[in-house]
Amino acid sequence: MNSYVLFRTFFGICFTSSSIFLFIIQTETNQTFVHQVAGILMMAGLLLLGWRYALHKRISAAIVGLIGIAILAGIPAFGTYMGFVFFITILLLLYWMILRIVGRTTLAAAFGACIFGCSTWLPLAFITGWSSDGMLGVRDALLDPNQISVSHGAGGYIGIPGAVFAVAGVLIYIGMLMRKRFTPSQGETIMAVLFAVSLFVTFSESPLQYSNAIIVVVACIGWFASLAFDRMQRFLGIRDMFVQTLMVILFCISILDLMSITARTFTYGIGL
Repeated sequence: MNSYVLFRTFFGICFTSSSIFLFIIQTETNQTFVHQVAGILMMAGLLLLGWRYALHKRISAAIVGLIGIAILAGIPAFGTYMGFVFFITILLLLYWMILRIVGRTTLAAAFGACIFGCSTWLPLAFITGWSSDGMLGVRDALLDPNQISVSHGAGGYIGIPGAVFAVAGVLIYIGMLMRKRFTPSQGETIMAVLFAVSLFVTFSESPLQYSNAIIVVVACIGWFASLAFDRMQRFLGIRDMFVQTLMVILFCISILDLMSITARTFTYGIGL
């Protein structure tokens, strides 16, 4: 048994056992967040323990993982907005398939899909009925964790990791345009144009201003964040198990951040 197998086994057992403990304990506050942490730890632990099987059954493992993420993200909506889990599941699977078709790695495609599907624009749409109150700044819409207090339907939280990878993805795209040896695909070019137009429509003070275009903005951010995540995986070594394990952990932390803000948005938004 080599060091990589020992590393995965150790962390797999730690994550799985920790998730069981978190599912059992009861807290006075943030119970939903605790359950989401437990769910993510459980999925990460099972992935690490069944790493070789997951590599051979990547599509099946990814679909099961995305459905699990949808269920965890939808915990705050249980009993109130029963259709939320269905919608987020469809969004995650469709966007993941699109990103896989254009060549993203399985994990990078899941990363981009989760930024889009687990952003707060969907719970805000359920809570407010697509209504928006005034115009938001970029920071308020995309990075402020108190979404319901500033957006009223037009927010789209992406988190710091999502923002960093999205900026890196845009820079990668610009770099491909500037270097003749590398040319961006038609998909990147189309999404770049959509990104620029949707940013203008969402945040500009003009007659064309439409706050709910934030959905397109978040979709584009997920696209370019996925691009950067994909290039990072390939640069560090797509077959390096240690590196890929760390990428899985980074993915879990990023998605947990998105789900926690979704839970907070539901908690405060339902009481409006």
